[in-house]
Amino acid sequence: METHASLLPTTLIVLRHSPHCGRWLAEGLDLALVSAVFGQEVKLLFMGQGIFGLIPNQHDAVGQPLSTSAVLDTVGMYGINELLVPKSDLISLGIDQNDLMVDVSVIDDAKVRAYLANAGHVLTF
Repeated sequence: METHASLLPTTLIVLRHSPHCGRWLAEGLDLALVSAVFGQEVKLLFMGQGIFGLIPNQHDAVGQPLSTSAVLDTVGMYGINELLVPKSDLISLGIDQNDLMVDVSVIDDAKVRAYLANAGHVLTF
């Protein structure tokens, strides 16, 4: 069966909020999965505080687990194969790429601008 996903514009979902800032990150990831189910080509760009959603074993103020690992473990099954992180944000936050719970593509600022410019839709959470 031929897929028409390549004919649809790319949806770039930019995740800028940490998992500690309400439901922004979770809602962005939910939208990514729903979009992919409906045939959209989806890319995830974790920027700034959103990168904290990629760090395992986090807890909220009352000790409840804050984990996006269950969703991040399934994105590949939905055809979401590009998880992007700006190198400059990793450096400014003092996070090593090896500390992240999933494989990501670390990109420079020029690539970030290119992804933003070339996406058919950009949604920020």
